[in-house]
Amino acid sequence: MAQHSPFLPPKRKPEIVITKHELELRCCGCRMEFGHLTCSRCSAVRYCSELCRRVQWPRHKQVCGEIKRARDKTITAGVALSESFGGEEILRKTPLFTRGYFEHIDIFGDMIGDPAPMPKNIQEEYFLNREHLVDKYVKCGLVNGSSLAYRLAAENMLDKLCMSYKTGKGQHVLTRLRGWMIAGEMDQEALNNILYHQLLDSGVYGARLPYLYVEDQDIEQDDYIEKIKAFNEDRWTFDYIGIALIKYKRLKNLIVARHKSDLAWSSFMMGTHPRAGQDSVVMNIRGKGPVIDKLRDMVEDKILEKRILSLSEQIQRMLTVVHKKNNLIIPGIIDRDSIPEENLNEEIDIEDDDDDDD
Repeated sequence: MAQHSPFLPPKRKPEIVITKHELELRCCGCRMEFGHLTCSRCSAVRYCSELCRRVQWPRHKQVCGEIKRARDKTITAGVALSESFGGEEILRKTPLFTRGYFEHIDIFGDMIGDPAPMPKNIQEEYFLNREHLVDKYVKCGLVNGSSLAYRLAAENMLDKLCMSYKTGKGQHVLTRLRGWMIAGEMDQEALNNILYHQLLDSGVYGARLPYLYVEDQDIEQDDYIEKIKAFNEDRWTFDYIGIALIKYKRLKNLIVARHKSDLAWSSFMMGTHPRAGQDSVVMNIRGKGPVIDKLRDMVEDKILEKRILSLSEQIQRMLTVVHKKNNLIIPGIIDRDSIPEENLNEEIDIEDDDDDDD
């Protein structure tokens, strides 16, 4: 693949390291208010108040220090790498950056059970340190429930993949990467990533595509659902779960929008109440049913309800097919303890022949 890559150069422009992001997220403590106090040490969690920060500090303290140490090592390794080429500006113009010629290496080795690799040169030291940083961000996302930490993990991993795509290595992280992207509020990018290989294999965009890039796919459409099974016979269940989560998050946003619309209409109609609306000009339409119905038709988003129903049906259909394929997957996602003990150390078998969906 290094000589005959099926990919065009990626459109993403990698950074030496990504340690901050302006993602808006709810407080990692109370989960109620939006967080505006960013941890000055790791920049991977946010809180709405000093109280929430203090309450969660015992859970955050260890991973916070781990992120700081991994970040400092990555920055130092990045500086050493840049200096070996005569500076960052020169490094960015080399094929390493522009054509993805970095040798992909990660902390777990190429195969499960392999010993942790030792860097043999400056490039590998940089790559391994950045991989350690990704690992600590993921840990923070899990321990502190921080979508910001998952976002930083995903952004750094995407950079690593784009910087080494010519080697053809690193593709084993794509399933985990998509999970980090969804948890890091990168829903559109995650859907594009899931559908990328299906679109590449289908030939819709010709023989090749820019690495890990397609135009934005419609989250609310369903025409790609069945195609995924045809183009990804071995791992379509993982893709279905990811897409169902993306659609579910969109569904929640639409339900919130509907609720706000209903509240706005209710507030408007309060103007027709004999007491609450006695000084309101809205009182003029009190008792005029046809006028009220006409106004409601103008205000309400009729399409919103159809979108909600469509997404609900799509999610139910996808999860039903996954559960029929393997009845351990969904309960295991909800509660790991629900998986029978004899299956915990075994890979879930999803590669048997497809059942009839009817």
